[in-house]
Amino acid sequence: MDYQKHHDLLIAKRGKKEKPNDGGYYERHHILPRSLGGSDKKDNLIYLTGREHFMVHRLLYKIHGAGPMAYAFHAMTMDRYGNRYKPNARIIEIAMKAKRDAHSDRYLNGEIVLKGDQHRLSGGGNSKNKEYKERCTGLTSSVSKFIWDFYKEETVVHTGTYSTFAKEFQFVYGGVYSSLKQKGSYKGYTYGNKRENPHRTKAALYDVYDYRSNSPLQSGISAVQIWEDYSVLAMTVKRIANHEGQRQSKGLGFEHHKP
Repeated sequence: MDYQKHHDLLIAKRGKKEKPNDGGYYERHHILPRSLGGSDKKDNLIYLTGREHFMVHRLLYKIHGAGPMAYAFHAMTMDRYGNRYKPNARIIEIAMKAKRDAHSDRYLNGEIVLKGDQHRLSGGGNSKNKEYKERCTGLTSSVSKFIWDFYKEETVVHTGTYSTFAKEFQFVYGGVYSSLKQKGSYKGYTYGNKRENPHRTKAALYDVYDYRSNSPLQSGISAVQIWEDYSVLAMTVKRIANHEGQRQSKGLGFEHHKP
């Protein structure tokens, strides 16, 4: 299809130099768009109905492709005041794709820098910041409390975060995180932090007692051990020990261990 021919015919037959006074809705259009070098002079301006204006910009996009006309075509689907021509959903989707393509081309050509890239280039981001990575993986880091030792039969098989552990052993991250946090184990693997590190949080220890008789059962054991011995979730143990509403679970009470 000769889009240029259809564009020129539409401009010649439908364009009006003066805004009609028939009470209809009209929009002003630049014959040669400003983004392509057009001016605001009177001989470059015409009036079109909302539908005609939309059709002209769709033809301009067809003629010039992903560029300034793609943005203009997408802008024609935006209706702040409810007066514009309303295309159907399929056409709106085409206009959105046109804008995405134009934006991608500008990014690939180095014409624009996305906000995330700009943040990283300024040193604020963390995905490509070598200094940040070195700071986070060092054992003296203030965030090293998130680095764990992962065990298989009491042998350290991995040192890192939940994510790096899941990636190395090809586990699903969600299952690893929820099982280790709630049960303390996942498919035979356990985790802890036995190395000396001033920034590393120590595993909490609890005293277990019979809730009815208040008689002690065990003292100074971890939530992992409580799960193995009594099948009580770590989050439940913590809630009871912190006196956060719940007082017992399965007839057991828990208190923070005091050496």
